[in-house]
Amino acid sequence: MNSCCREHVNGFSHLEGDFGGLENNYDLGFKFEMKESDKPRVDPKTGREGWDDPHLILYISASQRSSPESLSTLRYGLGRLEFVGGITPNAEDETRLLEKARPWIKSDLAVLKSGRAPESTRDIVML
Repeated sequence: MNSCCREHVNGFSHLEGDFGGLENNYDLGFKFEMKESDKPRVDPKTGREGWDDPHLILYISASQRSSPESLSTLRYGLGRLEFVGGITPNAEDETRLLEKARPWIKSDLAVLKSGRAPESTRDIVML
């Protein structure tokens, strides 16, 4: 196994998993955070502007093993309407978000490896 940082900082935990072999190039960490939306939206039915629902965010830290100082953060979200337990997320929501994000993480790691920046480094990808 390649060396990795199993003691991540800033609330991140080590992320294990199969990401098509790309996990061998990156040390991955993850954390969840409940966040209020910072983007207004227009309700298509009423035409009224308001704030989007709060969402659960999954942050993935991806540090290249060959160059640990090159750190990228990928972000994926799940809207409150998707929460199974009502208005606040629970452990099941976190598990569902992580599972829904796995194909995106794999794809975004491939984009990072190619030297480009995936959308999830610029904005939260809502799943």
